[in-house]
Amino acid sequence: MDDAASKYAAIVRPTNCALMDYSAVESKYDLGNGEVDLVGIDELTTNVGRVASARQKAVEELVGNDWPEEVGDDIEALALFWAGLQRKESAVSKATDLGTWNQSVAEWRGATQSSDSGRSKIIRIKLGLDDFSPSECD
Repeated sequence: MDDAASKYAAIVRPTNCALMDYSAVESKYDLGNGEVDLVGIDELTTNVGRVASARQKAVEELVGNDWPEEVGDDIEALALFWAGLQRKESAVSKATDLGTWNQSVAEWRGATQSSDSGRSKIIRIKLGLDDFSPSECD
């Protein structure tokens, strides 16, 4: 389980860190009420694209590895959930105007509210890992 825990943490870390970077950029352009100043559209879409790329790689690695029986089904479910999120993130990264941005971000945020959104927490508990910490990105 220790090897699985290390492997899992290494696989998901780039996605978690890319999400933190995106959140910082989104905060920079935050207008309140869930809206952003699209003067930063290039920076915003670039950062969402980084999230999508990191998540795609993570999905491939999650399904491409063997996992202990105790977490195998959960990791498979997480990979499936993350694959759906990655498609939404990819769409956000291609937004060029306010309408496209708002629609694609709303779909992305809606997808993150799935019942599978807590799957990574379950996996971390089963693997004996602490919650993800921003210090992991340093």
